[in-house]
Amino acid sequence: DTLLEGGVYKNLASGIEYEEKRVFLANIFLVKFIFLTRCRNEITSRIFEEFKKDPEKPDLVVINSTLWDISRYGENGEKDFKINLPICFDELRAATSPTTIILWLTALPISAEPNAVVFDEKYRPENKYWRTQFLHMNAFSAELAKTKNCEVLDVHYLFRQNPEMRDADGCHWNSNGHRLITSYIAQTVSLIWHVPYIDRVPVDHKEREIHGVCYRTVNSENENSVALTLIGENSKGITDFNLNAYLAEYIPSSNETRN
Repeated sequence: DTLLEGGVYKNLASGIEYEEKRVFLANIFLVKFIFLTRCRNEITSRIFEEFKKDPEKPDLVVINSTLWDISRYGENGEKDFKINLPICFDELRAATSPTTIILWLTALPISAEPNAVVFDEKYRPENKYWRTQFLHMNAFSAELAKTKNCEVLDVHYLFRQNPEMRDADGCHWNSNGHRLITSYIAQTVSLIWHVPYIDRVPVDHKEREIHGVCYRTVNSENENSVALTLIGENSKGITDFNLNAYLAEYIPSSNETRN
């Protein structure tokens, strides 16, 4: 892939001003990556404007923005998130085609006491509460996404039982975790587009080991979890979502509580 804007080009550090835009082209597939620090800001406005002007609309938009929204923007972070997210969905939908699939990812689970640098030290005492707040924010965003005709991939639910893939900072995830997220996204898209989920052949021992973990989890251990927690297919393609059942699922297991 190629860095187009931001990052080292602007000597940016890990703050709310950070921005990064990358692009990857392979055969007929064009993939763009934009790092967001908030679900609605000047960066999203520029991106959506580009979508509007481009006659070729994206087939798929995968979007997530929760952790930074509620942890880096002061005491009104959660309130602002609830105001900004519906506007974000509306603007994104207006900038794309009716056939564009918008896939919202819930926030991944954090540990009981996260110490990642992304958390503002000013609000560090509140870190232990964000773990619980993520449940409410995820429930809110998933409910909202379905009303905006977006699909939902509930990675929080899918990763609660994989704390060993979380880094020591209690927030970020290791390479196996990211590979698993990619596998989940690939299977989600295959479900939405009604095409077979095709496995590619691992090329070496290390790749085989990583791929085996991810492929087994997606296709065996959580055989139905992806379909049940992602899109809940119906005629409108909107996710079925039961808030009470969702929150009930998040009673921490003994294993998860220790991590």
